[in-house]
Amino acid sequence: MSHILKLRHEIEKLHEDLLKLILKRKDLVDQIWQLKKDSHLEMTDISREKALIEQFDHWPELKNDPALKDFYHNVVKNIIAENKKYAKKS
Repeated sequence: MSHILKLRHEIEKLHEDLLKLILKRKDLVDQIWQLKKDSHLEMTDISREKALIEQFDHWPELKNDPALKDFYHNVVKNIIAENKKYAKKS
């Protein structure tokens, strides 16, 4: 059982790291949105979003595992969607 607890602790640490990265990403997106707003540019860039989603498709882990690739794509799509919702609330 202690091995499970050790692995769970590692997952908890990864979640902490993920939160830090999400907050950093949010700050960068906020800066981009402000620059776009100031320059009267479109807030959404579909081609950029598509590029972000497919950014690592060439990695063997994703290339050789379609289920993992879908998993990753869904995570990135959700991050983008949630960032948009957050930005609109701010």
